[in-house]
Amino acid sequence: MKLWLIRPVEGRKEWYRKYDVALGFVVRAESEEDARSMIRKPFGAGDEGEEVWADPEKTTCTELHSSGPPEIIIVDFHAG
Repeated sequence: MKLWLIRPVEGRKEWYRKYDVALGFVVRAESEEDARSMIRKPFGAGDEGEEVWADPEKTTCTELHSSGPPEIIIVDFHAG
């Protein structure tokens, strides 16, 4: 299994809402397609809609590797 980091593409209108939107996922799956499809299940997407997480023009999907420098992978902070 691989780890995938799925995030919004900057500047897309789907992410301008203030509340009830998902802003990122780390998913364990065999492929990018499998990772994207898992988000479409209940309790994944919010008001941005399930379809944006399957669309490469609206979201990025990057395989994570254990090698590399120490870093924070995702901080999902949305002040209200």
